[in-house]
Amino acid sequence: MTQELKRKYQKHMLITSMIITVAIFFAGMLFGIGLDKYRIKEVTNILNQNELDMQSYITEQMFFENLDTNECELIKTSIISLTKTISNIGRKLELYGSKTTFENSEFDYLKRKYFISEIRLYNHITSYRKDCGANYDVLLYFYKIDDELSIRQGYILDDLFLERNNDMTTLSFDIEYKEEPLLDIIKQKYNITQSPAIIINGDKTFQGKIINKYEIKEYLNN
Repeated sequence: MTQELKRKYQKHMLITSMIITVAIFFAGMLFGIGLDKYRIKEVTNILNQNELDMQSYITEQMFFENLDTNECELIKTSIISLTKTISNIGRKLELYGSKTTFENSEFDYLKRKYFISEIRLYNHITSYRKDCGANYDVLLYFYKIDDELSIRQGYILDDLFLERNNDMTTLSFDIEYKEEPLLDIIKQKYNITQSPAIIINGDKTFQGKIINKYEIKEYLNN
């Protein structure tokens, strides 16, 4: 093979390699965009279903007021179902939010919608505790993304939730999220300035350190 042919061959291989590299890059981008859209659609569908469930819950409460029945047990069943749905949405948002690269504004919107749904559920649980005298605990948990203390505290709360079965709900919020004014109101009311932070039943606050499961249980049992 002459020197001229070698140069032509090397040039051809270089161009071919560049074309393949660019093609793979754009194929990856298109795949990522498609995956993001799938994730957004999935979470949006669950959030929409949760909104419908919330409306159903409110309608049930109004209906029970006109019936001679044990409405408190029925309300608890609805709260347990709503809690499971909210937890599922939170897990998906946490998983997808850490992987998305193209649709951050969409995920921010879904995150805000999720936080609002959590606050609505908190209001329903608070009313249930008051109206039914129910021994049902609700914890508000403020975490910081990628913070080691927050991650460890989250595991502790997950473990406690599984142990308590159907008598407790934990609602989690990003302490640095600025797009929802209601979260600022809650942080101001309870003077939340550090993470991790836990508000138990609206009257006991821990923040800035990890609280183990037994300390939380001790307070819940008092």
